[in-house]
Amino acid sequence: EIHPVVSADGSTIYYSRFPNPGVPPGEPRDLWRMNADGTDQRLVWDNPGGYPVFQPMSLLSPDELLGDVYQAPQKHVFSIRTDGTDFHLLNPSTNGGEPAPAPDGSEILYTHGQDGCGRCLWIERAAPDMSGSTAFLGSASDNYRYAAWRPDGARVAIAVVNNELIT
Repeated sequence: EIHPVVSADGSTIYYSRFPNPGVPPGEPRDLWRMNADGTDQRLVWDNPGGYPVFQPMSLLSPDELLGDVYQAPQKHVFSIRTDGTDFHLLNPSTNGGEPAPAPDGSEILYTHGQDGCGRCLWIERAAPDMSGSTAFLGSASDNYRYAAWRPDGARVAIAVVNNELIT
């Protein structure tokens, strides 16, 4: 069990899990849920696309998860309902991942691999397909990872490849 995401009310944990014990890394993972006390573990989505990396990362709303999947040669941001329905890629033509929605849900930060940039940081106005306006943040020479918003949405914290923390 990896990549846990806790529901806003703290009652449910969503996570990715290999379908069978002993499955080697790189094999598809499924989406599971359980109560916060560890009971009632249930399969939510069985990864019919066979994405070798499937990582729920945050809640976009009380009933929608954001995350990223790897489909060679790119990562993609996805959303899926917490009941396992309505899985779709939000940026199928972009090599983007590690989404972090703003606390009010109006914007999504994500990393984007491109020529001349290890993992650049981008921000988009939230729209059903991430088609809102886009802006590049930071320096193309940096390798940004795992952005997290301050609860009031005024600032973000970002891990950089050399382990410095910048805001």
